[in-house]
Amino acid sequence: MARIYPAEFRRDAVALVRSSDKTVTQVAKELGFNRETLRQWVKQDRIDQGELEGLTSSGRLRRPAGPCRAAGDRRHRVVGPAPDPRPGGRTQVGNR
Repeated sequence: MARIYPAEFRRDAVALVRSSDKTVTQVAKELGFNRETLRQWVKQDRIDQGELEGLTSSGRLRRPAGPCRAAGDRRHRVVGPAPDPRPGGRTQVGNR
């Protein structure tokens, strides 16, 4: 059966991993629970802090800022339907 840990305990365990030279396995062993549990908490914290891409604790998708995500750079955005390459063809969207 899954055990539920209080949020404060999870925050403290993650902080211990991130602020020390100890591995996730060492900290989990000292605290008396599975290393995979702690590894998932650390991973979620990295997502919440914007260090990793993924779903935040609040359910929002977060992507780390990269060269393509710089302010004003619109190369990654779709601006409209792709034109049909055939002569006199219609756009890809709405062909019926």
